[in-house]
Amino acid sequence: MCCIDKELTKAYSGEIYSIFKGKIESEAQYINGSKNGLEYIYNSNGDLEQINECRGNLIFGVSKEYDENGNIKTASVVFNNNHLKVIEVDKILDNIILLIIEKKDMKVDYHHI
Repeated sequence: MCCIDKELTKAYSGEIYSIFKGKIESEAQYINGSKNGLEYIYNSNGDLEQINECRGNLIFGVSKEYDENGNIKTASVVFNNNHLKVIEVDKILDNIILLIIEKKDMKVDYHHI
């Protein structure tokens, strides 16, 4: 539990930022001393690497990982830190594009997808 007093009796509610060598590593929402809400994790360049939904200090809900260009790389359904289903977004987009080409038998303008 995260507390705001020296006696460790009052639980903290608010944002907590983890900073290393002047760069933010993570930020998370805390309610009554536990991580509850969104957690943002950054790489060493300060770019967003992952967003997690948390409940009671555990990842619980949706977790998204980002590539070096800021695009979603994977999306996961997570229950108590266990990744139940992981979806690779690039593979889904490739399959959607192929399906459109097969069904429509036409050229696809990638800028409109």
